[in-house]
Amino acid sequence: MSNKKIIRELALQVAEISANQYDKKVQEWKDFNTFKSSRPMVVIDQLPWHELNPDTDMKILTEGDALAQRLEWHLRKMIYCYKNFPVDMVVLPYIEVLMHREGGFSFDVSQDISAIDEKNTGCTSHAYHGYIKNEDDLDKLFSNVPPIKFLKEETMKEQAQLDELLDGAMPTKIVGFNNPWYDVWDTMPQIYGVEECINDLIERPEFIHEVMKRFQQMKMTELDQIVEQGLLTSGQPYIHCSGAYTDELQTYEYPEKAETKRVWGAGLAQIFSTVSPSMHKEFELDYAKDYYSHCGLVYYGCCDPLHLKVDIICDAIPNVRKISMSPWVNQEIGAERLADRKVIMSRKPNPALLVDGAWDEEFVENDLRETKDICERHGCQLEYILKDVSTLNYKPERLYKWAEIAMKVANE
Repeated sequence: MSNKKIIRELALQVAEISANQYDKKVQEWKDFNTFKSSRPMVVIDQLPWHELNPDTDMKILTEGDALAQRLEWHLRKMIYCYKNFPVDMVVLPYIEVLMHREGGFSFDVSQDISAIDEKNTGCTSHAYHGYIKNEDDLDKLFSNVPPIKFLKEETMKEQAQLDELLDGAMPTKIVGFNNPWYDVWDTMPQIYGVEECINDLIERPEFIHEVMKRFQQMKMTELDQIVEQGLLTSGQPYIHCSGAYTDELQTYEYPEKAETKRVWGAGLAQIFSTVSPSMHKEFELDYAKDYYSHCGLVYYGCCDPLHLKVDIICDAIPNVRKISMSPWVNQEIGAERLADRKVIMSRKPNPALLVDGAWDEEFVENDLRETKDICERHGCQLEYILKDVSTLNYKPERLYKWAEIAMKVANE
Protein backbone atom coordinates (compact mmCIF):
# COMPACT_ATOMS: atom_id res chain seq x y z
CA MET A 1 0.00 0.00 0.00
CA SER A 2 1.36 3.46 -0.91
CA ASN A 3 2.14 6.11 1.67
CA LYS A 4 -0.62 8.33 0.28
CA LYS A 5 -3.22 5.59 0.56
CA ILE A 6 -2.20 4.78 4.16
CA ILE A 7 -2.40 8.45 5.14
CA ARG A 8 -5.68 9.06 3.34
CA GLU A 9 -7.42 6.11 5.00
CA LEU A 10 -6.28 7.21 8.45
CA ALA A 11 -7.16 10.85 7.77
CA LEU A 12 -10.68 9.90 6.71
CA GLN A 13 -11.14 8.13 10.03
CA VAL A 14 -9.91 11.17 11.96
CA ALA A 15 -12.11 13.49 9.89
CA GLU A 16 -15.15 11.36 10.70
CA ILE A 17 -14.33 11.38 14.41
CA SER A 18 -13.89 15.15 14.35
CA ALA A 19 -17.16 15.69 12.51
CA ASN A 20 -18.97 13.74 15.22
CA GLN A 21 -17.50 15.54 18.23
CA TYR A 22 -15.57 18.73 17.42
CA ASP A 23 -18.34 21.33 17.71
CA LYS A 24 -19.81 19.72 20.82
CA LYS A 25 -16.50 19.42 22.65
CA VAL A 26 -15.34 22.92 21.73
CA GLN A 27 -18.56 24.34 23.15
CA GLU A 28 -18.18 22.29 26.32
CA TRP A 29 -14.69 23.70 26.85
CA LYS A 30 -15.90 27.24 26.14
CA ASP A 31 -18.68 26.88 28.69
CA PHE A 32 -16.33 25.37 31.23
CA ASN A 33 -13.59 27.97 30.84
CA THR A 34 -16.07 30.81 31.31
CA PHE A 35 -17.81 29.20 34.32
CA LYS A 36 -21.05 28.58 32.44
CA SER A 37 -20.71 24.84 33.10
CA SER A 38 -19.45 23.26 36.31
CA ARG A 39 -19.05 19.68 35.09
CA PRO A 40 -15.35 18.80 35.61
CA MET A 41 -13.50 18.35 32.32
CA VAL A 42 -11.02 15.51 31.86
CA VAL A 43 -7.80 15.37 29.82
CA ILE A 44 -5.14 12.68 29.41
CA ASP A 45 -1.76 13.67 28.00
CA GLN A 46 2.01 13.03 28.08
CA LEU A 47 1.96 9.25 27.80
CA PRO A 48 4.54 6.44 27.43
CA TRP A 49 3.56 5.73 23.85
CA HIS A 50 6.05 2.91 23.44
CA GLU A 51 3.90 0.95 25.93
CA LEU A 52 0.60 1.53 24.12
CA ASN A 53 0.15 -1.35 21.69
CA PRO A 54 3.26 -0.63 19.61
CA ASP A 55 2.78 -3.68 17.38
CA THR A 56 -0.90 -3.21 16.51
CA ASP A 57 -2.82 0.06 16.38
CA MET A 58 0.29 2.22 16.57
CA LYS A 59 2.48 0.42 14.06
CA ILE A 60 3.90 2.78 11.41
CA LEU A 61 3.37 1.48 7.88
CA THR A 62 4.56 4.37 5.70
CA GLU A 63 8.08 4.06 4.38
CA GLY A 64 10.95 6.25 3.21
CA ASP A 65 9.40 9.62 4.09
CA ALA A 66 9.93 11.22 7.50
CA LEU A 67 7.09 13.70 7.02
CA ALA A 68 4.66 10.94 6.05
CA GLN A 69 5.68 8.90 9.07
CA ARG A 70 5.26 11.90 11.38
CA LEU A 71 1.79 12.54 9.96
CA GLU A 72 0.85 8.87 10.22
CA TRP A 73 1.96 8.84 13.86
CA HIS A 74 -0.19 11.88 14.61
CA LEU A 75 -3.25 10.37 12.94
CA ARG A 76 -2.82 7.02 14.66
CA LYS A 77 -2.49 8.76 18.03
CA MET A 78 -5.78 10.61 17.50
CA ILE A 79 -7.60 7.42 16.52
CA TYR A 80 -6.06 5.43 19.36
CA CYS A 81 -6.89 8.03 22.00
CA TYR A 82 -10.47 8.43 20.79
CA LYS A 83 -10.97 4.69 20.66
CA ASN A 84 -9.55 3.89 24.08
CA PHE A 85 -9.68 6.99 26.32
CA PRO A 86 -11.45 9.92 24.62
CA VAL A 87 -12.42 11.73 27.84
CA ASP A 88 -12.82 15.42 26.80
CA MET A 89 -10.27 15.50 24.00
CA VAL A 90 -10.96 17.66 20.97
CA VAL A 91 -10.16 16.05 17.62
CA LEU A 92 -9.30 18.86 15.23
CA PRO A 93 -10.94 18.88 11.78
CA TYR A 94 -7.66 19.92 10.18
CA ILE A 95 -3.96 19.07 10.28
CA GLU A 96 -1.79 21.74 11.83
CA VAL A 97 1.22 22.96 9.87
CA LEU A 98 3.56 24.53 12.37
CA MET A 99 5.28 27.65 11.08
CA HIS A 100 8.97 27.06 10.51
CA ARG A 101 11.23 29.59 12.17
CA GLU A 102 14.85 30.20 13.01
CA GLY A 103 16.75 32.20 15.61
CA GLY A 104 15.95 32.89 19.22
CA PHE A 105 17.63 31.99 22.48
CA SER A 106 19.28 28.57 22.87
CA PHE A 107 21.64 26.98 25.36
CA ASP A 108 23.83 23.92 25.74
CA VAL A 109 23.19 21.31 28.41
CA SER A 110 25.90 19.31 30.16
CA GLN A 111 24.38 16.38 32.00
CA ASP A 112 24.51 12.74 33.02
CA ILE A 113 21.41 10.68 32.25
CA SER A 114 20.30 7.47 33.90
CA ALA A 115 17.41 5.42 32.50
CA ILE A 116 15.50 2.41 33.78
CA ASP A 117 13.87 1.70 30.41
CA GLU A 118 15.86 2.86 27.36
CA LYS A 119 12.64 3.11 25.34
CA ASN A 120 11.05 5.42 27.89
CA THR A 121 12.36 8.99 27.80
CA GLY A 122 9.96 9.87 30.62
CA CYS A 123 11.68 7.55 33.08
CA THR A 124 15.08 9.19 33.14
CA SER A 125 17.13 10.90 35.80
CA HIS A 126 19.22 13.97 34.90
CA ALA A 127 22.27 15.30 36.74
CA TYR A 128 23.00 18.76 35.33
CA HIS A 129 26.46 20.30 35.33
CA GLY A 130 25.87 24.03 35.61
CA TYR A 131 28.21 26.45 33.91
CA ILE A 132 26.83 29.88 34.84
CA LYS A 133 29.10 31.19 37.58
CA ASN A 134 29.51 34.95 37.01
CA GLU A 135 28.50 37.88 34.82
CA ASP A 136 31.03 36.97 32.15
CA ASP A 137 29.20 33.67 31.72
CA LEU A 138 25.92 35.57 31.45
CA ASP A 139 27.37 37.85 28.81
CA LYS A 140 28.38 34.84 26.74
CA LEU A 141 24.99 33.18 27.17
CA PHE A 142 22.89 36.18 26.17
CA SER A 143 25.17 37.80 23.60
CA ASN A 144 24.58 37.47 19.88
CA VAL A 145 21.13 35.85 20.20
CA PRO A 146 19.94 35.66 16.58
CA PRO A 147 16.56 37.33 15.95
CA ILE A 148 13.55 35.13 15.37
CA LYS A 149 12.50 34.90 11.73
CA PHE A 150 9.52 33.26 10.06
CA LEU A 151 10.60 30.83 7.35
CA LYS A 152 7.63 31.22 5.02
CA GLU A 153 9.03 29.25 2.09
CA GLU A 154 9.80 26.19 4.22
CA THR A 155 6.37 26.41 5.86
CA MET A 156 4.49 26.58 2.57
CA LYS A 157 6.55 23.72 1.18
CA GLU A 158 5.59 21.50 4.10
CA GLN A 159 1.94 22.43 3.77
CA ALA A 160 2.02 21.45 0.09
CA GLN A 161 3.64 18.12 0.95
CA LEU A 162 1.04 17.40 3.62
CA ASP A 163 -1.80 18.33 1.29
CA GLU A 164 -0.40 15.91 -1.26
CA LEU A 165 -0.24 13.10 1.30
CA LEU A 166 -3.74 13.78 2.64
CA ASP A 167 -5.17 13.82 -0.89
CA GLY A 168 -8.26 15.80 0.12
CA ALA A 169 -9.14 13.67 3.16
CA MET A 170 -8.50 16.57 5.56
CA PRO A 171 -7.53 20.21 5.11
CA THR A 172 -4.33 21.70 6.53
CA LYS A 173 -4.02 24.89 8.54
CA ILE A 174 -0.91 26.96 9.19
CA VAL A 175 -0.43 27.70 12.87
CA GLY A 176 2.36 29.48 14.65
CA PHE A 177 3.61 29.91 18.17
CA ASN A 178 0.50 29.01 20.17
CA ASN A 179 1.94 28.66 23.65
CA PRO A 180 3.65 31.80 25.04
CA TRP A 181 5.66 30.13 27.74
CA TYR A 182 7.59 31.64 30.67
CA ASP A 183 9.73 28.73 31.86
CA VAL A 184 12.86 30.43 33.17
CA TRP A 185 13.05 28.25 36.26
CA ASP A 186 12.88 25.09 34.17
CA THR A 187 15.88 26.34 32.21
CA MET A 188 17.85 27.56 35.21
CA PRO A 189 18.69 24.14 36.75
CA GLN A 190 20.03 22.97 33.39
CA ILE A 191 22.52 25.81 32.97
CA TYR A 192 23.16 26.64 36.62
CA GLY A 193 22.85 23.33 38.44
CA VAL A 194 19.92 22.26 40.62
CA GLU A 195 21.42 22.70 44.08
CA GLU A 196 23.50 25.66 42.97
CA CYS A 197 20.61 27.83 41.84
CA ILE A 198 18.57 27.03 44.95
CA ASN A 199 21.50 27.70 47.28
CA ASP A 200 22.32 30.96 45.53
CA LEU A 201 18.83 32.29 46.21
CA ILE A 202 20.22 32.68 49.73
CA GLU A 203 23.96 32.95 49.23
CA ARG A 204 24.06 35.13 46.08
CA PRO A 205 20.63 36.72 45.67
CA GLU A 206 22.03 39.75 43.83
CA PHE A 207 23.51 37.54 41.14
CA ILE A 208 20.28 35.53 40.80
CA HIS A 209 18.43 38.81 40.33
CA GLU A 210 20.87 39.72 37.57
CA VAL A 211 20.22 36.37 35.89
CA MET A 212 16.46 36.93 36.13
CA LYS A 213 16.77 40.41 34.59
CA ARG A 214 18.63 38.95 31.63
CA PHE A 215 16.05 36.19 31.17
CA GLN A 216 13.14 38.60 31.48
CA GLN A 217 14.60 40.87 28.83
CA MET A 218 15.26 37.92 26.55
CA LYS A 219 11.73 36.51 26.95
CA MET A 220 10.11 39.88 26.25
CA THR A 221 12.33 40.44 23.20
CA GLU A 222 11.40 37.01 21.83
CA LEU A 223 7.69 37.66 22.37
CA ASP A 224 7.96 40.98 20.53
CA GLN A 225 9.77 39.31 17.63
CA ILE A 226 7.22 36.49 17.45
CA VAL A 227 4.39 39.03 17.16
CA GLU A 228 6.30 41.15 14.65
CA GLN A 229 6.99 38.13 12.44
CA GLY A 230 3.34 37.07 12.52
CA LEU A 231 4.25 33.82 14.28
CA LEU A 232 1.70 34.12 17.08
CA THR A 233 -1.45 32.02 16.76
CA SER A 234 -4.66 32.61 18.66
CA GLY A 235 -7.55 30.24 19.25
CA GLN A 236 -5.33 27.64 20.91
CA PRO A 237 -6.96 24.21 21.34
CA TYR A 238 -4.85 23.51 24.43
CA ILE A 239 -2.70 25.38 26.90
CA HIS A 240 -0.31 23.21 28.92
CA CYS A 241 -2.43 20.07 28.35
CA SER A 242 -5.65 21.86 29.33
CA GLY A 243 -8.49 22.81 27.00
CA ALA A 244 -8.10 26.47 25.99
CA TYR A 245 -11.24 27.21 23.99
CA THR A 246 -13.01 30.40 25.02
CA ASP A 247 -15.08 33.16 23.43
CA GLU A 248 -13.23 35.71 25.59
CA LEU A 249 -10.24 35.79 23.26
CA GLN A 250 -10.58 36.82 19.61
CA THR A 251 -9.37 34.27 17.07
CA TYR A 252 -7.08 35.21 14.21
CA GLU A 253 -6.33 33.11 11.15
CA TYR A 254 -3.04 33.12 9.23
CA PRO A 255 -1.88 35.39 7.62
CA GLU A 256 -3.49 37.82 10.09
CA LYS A 257 -1.18 38.83 12.93
CA ALA A 258 -2.56 37.90 16.34
CA GLU A 259 -2.10 40.16 19.33
CA THR A 260 -0.71 38.77 22.59
CA LYS A 261 -3.89 39.92 24.37
CA ARG A 262 -5.79 37.41 22.23
CA VAL A 263 -3.90 34.32 23.42
CA TRP A 264 -3.31 32.24 26.51
CA GLY A 265 0.10 32.34 28.17
CA ALA A 266 1.53 29.72 30.49
CA GLY A 267 4.44 29.22 32.80
CA LEU A 268 5.82 27.50 35.83
CA ALA A 269 8.63 27.38 38.36
CA GLN A 270 8.67 23.73 39.37
CA ILE A 271 11.98 23.87 41.19
CA PHE A 272 10.41 26.44 43.54
CA SER A 273 8.52 23.63 45.26
CA THR A 274 11.12 24.02 48.00
CA VAL A 275 10.99 27.81 48.48
CA SER A 276 8.68 30.07 50.46
CA PRO A 277 5.86 32.14 48.94
CA SER A 278 7.82 35.34 49.52
CA MET A 279 10.89 33.95 47.75
CA HIS A 280 8.70 32.61 44.92
CA LYS A 281 7.31 36.11 44.48
CA GLU A 282 10.69 37.84 44.61
CA PHE A 283 12.61 35.61 42.20
CA GLU A 284 9.87 34.38 39.87
CA LEU A 285 6.57 36.25 39.85
CA ASP A 286 8.03 39.77 40.13
CA TYR A 287 9.81 39.07 36.83
CA ALA A 288 7.25 36.85 35.10
CA LYS A 289 4.25 39.11 35.72
CA ASP A 290 5.27 41.55 32.98
CA TYR A 291 5.29 38.73 30.41
CA TYR A 292 1.89 37.45 31.56
CA SER A 293 0.39 40.94 31.51
CA HIS A 294 0.73 40.89 27.73
CA CYS A 295 -1.43 37.74 27.46
CA GLY A 296 -5.20 37.47 27.51
CA LEU A 297 -5.48 34.58 29.96
CA VAL A 298 -2.87 32.55 31.83
CA TYR A 299 -2.36 28.96 32.96
CA TYR A 300 0.17 28.75 35.79
CA GLY A 301 2.04 25.88 37.41
CA CYS A 302 2.80 22.23 36.81
CA CYS A 303 4.17 19.63 39.23
CA ASP A 304 4.94 22.13 42.00
CA PRO A 305 2.54 22.25 45.00
CA LEU A 306 0.92 25.69 44.80
CA HIS A 307 -1.89 25.58 47.36
CA LEU A 308 -0.07 28.03 49.68
CA LYS A 309 0.87 30.33 46.79
CA VAL A 310 -2.53 30.95 45.19
CA ASP A 311 -2.80 34.47 46.58
CA ILE A 312 0.63 35.66 45.43
CA ILE A 313 0.07 34.12 41.99
CA CYS A 314 -3.31 35.82 41.57
CA ASP A 315 -2.00 39.14 42.85
CA ALA A 316 0.92 39.03 40.39
CA ILE A 317 -1.16 37.64 37.49
CA PRO A 318 -4.68 39.13 37.64
CA ASN A 319 -5.57 37.43 34.35
CA VAL A 320 -4.72 33.92 35.58
CA ARG A 321 -7.61 31.56 34.83
CA LYS A 322 -6.18 28.16 35.80
CA ILE A 323 -3.67 27.14 38.46
CA SER A 324 -2.19 23.66 38.61
CA MET A 325 -2.82 21.62 41.74
CA SER A 326 -0.31 18.75 41.66
CA PRO A 327 -0.56 15.44 43.55
CA TRP A 328 1.32 17.01 46.47
CA VAL A 329 -1.04 19.85 47.36
CA ASN A 330 -3.44 20.24 50.25
CA GLN A 331 -6.62 20.17 48.21
CA GLU A 332 -8.78 21.78 50.90
CA ILE A 333 -6.56 24.85 51.07
CA GLY A 334 -6.14 25.00 47.33
CA ALA A 335 -9.85 24.73 46.54
CA GLU A 336 -10.82 27.33 49.12
CA ARG A 337 -8.31 29.90 47.88
CA LEU A 338 -9.00 29.27 44.20
CA ALA A 339 -12.75 29.62 44.71
CA ASP A 340 -12.25 32.96 46.46
CA ARG A 341 -10.30 34.16 43.40
CA LYS A 342 -12.62 32.53 40.83
CA VAL A 343 -9.77 30.53 39.34
CA ILE A 344 -10.07 26.97 38.02
CA MET A 345 -8.35 24.13 39.88
CA SER A 346 -6.37 22.20 37.29
CA ARG A 347 -6.01 19.05 39.36
CA LYS A 348 -3.27 16.58 38.48
CA PRO A 349 -4.24 13.12 39.78
CA ASN A 350 -1.18 11.10 40.73
CA PRO A 351 -0.01 9.03 37.70
CA ALA A 352 1.80 6.70 40.10
CA LEU A 353 -1.60 5.15 40.81
CA LEU A 354 -1.41 3.42 37.43
CA VAL A 355 1.75 1.40 38.10
CA ASP A 356 2.28 -2.06 39.57
CA GLY A 357 1.73 -2.22 43.31
CA ALA A 358 -0.53 0.85 43.32
CA TRP A 359 -3.25 0.07 40.80
CA ASP A 360 -6.58 -0.21 42.60
CA GLU A 361 -9.75 0.82 40.75
CA GLU A 362 -11.66 1.56 43.94
CA PHE A 363 -8.84 3.75 45.23
CA VAL A 364 -8.64 5.61 41.90
CA GLU A 365 -12.37 6.33 42.02
CA ASN A 366 -12.23 7.47 45.63
CA ASP A 367 -9.26 9.71 44.87
CA LEU A 368 -11.11 11.44 42.02
CA ARG A 369 -14.31 11.71 44.01
CA GLU A 370 -12.51 13.21 47.00
CA THR A 371 -11.20 16.02 44.80
CA LYS A 372 -14.63 16.65 43.32
CA ASP A 373 -16.30 16.68 46.74
CA ILE A 374 -13.75 19.18 48.07
CA CYS A 375 -14.23 21.48 45.08
CA GLU A 376 -18.02 21.29 45.29
CA ARG A 377 -17.90 22.11 48.99
CA HIS A 378 -15.83 25.23 48.34
CA GLY A 379 -17.53 26.20 45.09
CA CYS A 380 -14.33 25.75 43.08
CA GLN A 381 -14.31 24.97 39.35
CA LEU A 382 -12.40 21.72 38.67
CA GLU A 383 -10.68 19.95 35.80
CA TYR A 384 -8.75 16.66 35.93
CA ILE A 385 -5.52 16.56 33.91
CA LEU A 386 -3.81 13.16 34.01
CA LYS A 387 -0.32 13.80 32.66
CA ASP A 388 3.33 12.90 33.15
CA VAL A 389 2.41 9.22 32.91
CA SER A 390 5.94 7.85 32.83
CA THR A 391 4.94 4.19 32.74
CA LEU A 392 1.96 1.87 32.82
CA ASN A 393 4.20 -1.15 33.28
CA TYR A 394 3.12 -2.11 29.75
CA LYS A 395 -0.52 -2.46 30.85
CA PRO A 396 -2.40 0.16 28.79
CA GLU A 397 -5.75 -1.22 29.89
CA ARG A 398 -5.23 0.64 33.18
CA LEU A 399 -5.29 3.92 31.30
CA TYR A 400 -8.54 2.92 29.59
CA LYS A 401 -10.09 2.10 32.95
CA TRP A 402 -8.85 5.30 34.57
CA ALA A 403 -10.53 7.29 31.80
CA GLU A 404 -13.78 5.39 32.27
CA ILE A 405 -13.74 6.00 36.02
CA ALA A 406 -12.83 9.68 35.64
CA MET A 407 -15.69 10.37 33.22
CA LYS A 408 -18.09 8.52 35.50
CA VAL A 409 -17.11 10.71 38.46
CA ALA A 410 -17.09 13.89 36.37
CA ASN A 411 -20.62 13.26 35.08
CA GLU A 412 -22.21 12.35 38.40
